[in-house]
This record gives sequence, C-alpha cells and structure tokens, in this order.
Amino acid sequence: MKDRIKKIRKDAGLTQAEFGDMIGATRPMVTSYELGKVIPDASKRMLICEKFNVNLDWLERGGDQEPYKPGLLPRLAIALRNAPAIAAALENLTARMTLDDWKVLNSVVEKAIQSQDEPHKDAPKD
Repeated sequence: MKDRIKKIRKDAGLTQAEFGDMIGATRPMVTSYELGKVIPDASKRMLICEKFNVNLDWLERGGDQEPYKPGLLPRLAIALRNAPAIAAALENLTARMTLDDWKVLNSVVEKAIQSQDEPHKDAPKD
C-alpha cells in the first residue's frame, strides 16, 4: 500500500504536508504511510479514495485494477490540483453557470481529454 499512497500523492502533485492536510494527517504520518511503517486506518483509506477519486480495492490490494475511478471529473480534479489559479477561477465561474454552460464546459473538457489520449497525427510512428 505504501507505493500506492505515494503514487496518489505524486500524481496529484502534492507534497507530503499538502497531502496530509487534505486527509487530516501530519507530514510525518504521511511519511510513515509511504515508508510502510504505518497502514492508514479504514477511515483514512476511505478519505484518500474520496479526495483523490481512487478505487478502494486498488488502494488496499493493488493488482491489475485501475487506480482511479473512470470518468471525466476524477481526471479533471487531478489536473486542477496542479493548477490552483485555474481551479479558483473555475470555482468562481461555476457558481453562476447555467445548465447550458455546464453542457458546453463538459463537451470542451471531454474533447481536450480525448485529444490527450489519442495519438497525435503529427507524432512520428515507430
């Protein structure tokens, strides 16, 4: 579990202290988790999954499962954690958005994510 916790933190672009703040743990406790000295209790594991959109089975057992829950919002949440100014602007904007605005935003973000997942046409082929 130690490596999976570290992966979650690194994927989110957080320091141990920032990660700890998000789950109610001190930096030394996060260090203990990542070194495998302490296993987070069930409530901390659930909180990690909730805050970082992680599959609980993957966190607890690893294996071939996908670490993150599928869908647009989990991936967007991780991206926004790495861009706090954009996150703050979106938070202000979303408070005033209509349903049509949400549909447009969803469409734009889906297209952006799809374009990142697809091989670029200009990319050299192996």
